[in-house]
Amino acid sequence: METTYLDKKNYIELYREQAGKDRTQLGKKLVYLFLATLLAMFGVGIVVSIVFGDNAFSELLIQLVSFFVTLYSMKYLLNLVDGKETSFQGVWESFTWKQFGYGLLAYVLMSIAILAGYLLLIVPGIILTYMFAMVVPTIADNTTKPLEALKESRRLTQGYKMKIFLTTLSVAIHYYALPIFAVLLGVIAGMMGIIWLAGILFAVAVGFGIYASFALMTLVPRIYRDLELIKGAKESEPAVVVAEESVETEDQTEYTEEK
Repeated sequence: METTYLDKKNYIELYREQAGKDRTQLGKKLVYLFLATLLAMFGVGIVVSIVFGDNAFSELLIQLVSFFVTLYSMKYLLNLVDGKETSFQGVWESFTWKQFGYGLLAYVLMSIAILAGYLLLIVPGIILTYMFAMVVPTIADNTTKPLEALKESRRLTQGYKMKIFLTTLSVAIHYYALPIFAVLLGVIAGMMGIIWLAGILFAVAVGFGIYASFALMTLVPRIYRDLELIKGAKESEPAVVVAEESVETEDQTEYTEEK
């Protein structure tokens, strides 16, 4: 089986290697997606506020658009990871409103379960968060029904929640270490009255923070594909063993009959 991002010894190196295979094209596509989603969210937010004002209905509309953008972006990123069609029109043509409906209902059910987990105790909430982390990729990939998407996410993440947590945490620290360090130095410089240096450091933090965000955009779909690969390999192993045992039994039977 191929090395995956969930291999604890290699995920940083492998992530950088995969991202660096076609860094220029990958970067351009991620920038296009980022700008498109940013424009969609701000544009819709402004239009909704002007037409309906600031109220609960406006907030609901914005949340619906936000989820639509999230689901569409996940489909785009899955295509990008798989090397498939990544034009906005091509992804749009493969997108269905059934996916949106299923995804929205699954998201509501998932949010209720996670909220209940956090209300009971923090730890169950964290566990449920990672248990259902693959719900959106599952629906974006297969148009899975809501309850089936929850079950599929639970199946994929079973036994790998801690690895997913460590992977995302370590990759995030790896990419955000410099921006965070620059912010801290900027705060210190500002407290010392060195305003020009603080400004430079904050600009560096913003620049590298944006770069880190682009670098991390494909992490969730890559982990989703890795889990499919891992679970698929593990589920096929028993069948192979059973098949081998069956062949051995048949060989022994034939040998006994010949004797």
